[in-house]
Amino acid sequence: MTYFLTAFNKDSSVVLNERIEADTEEHAISEAKTKLQEVNAEGLTHRLTLNGKMILFAR
Repeated sequence: MTYFLTAFNKDSSVVLNERIEADTEEHAISEAKTKLQEVNAEGLTHRLTLNGKMILFAR
């Protein structure tokens, strides 16, 4: 399944916009957290979605 990870700055500019291929939500969340750490964006507002369904959201 294809998940989409997006992270934003406080001014709503997009910092990260990536596709994640994963078989389960747990695997997608794990990959998303790793990608956020790689670009030092774990403290920014971010979301992980699958077909419009919010899987992970943090402000």
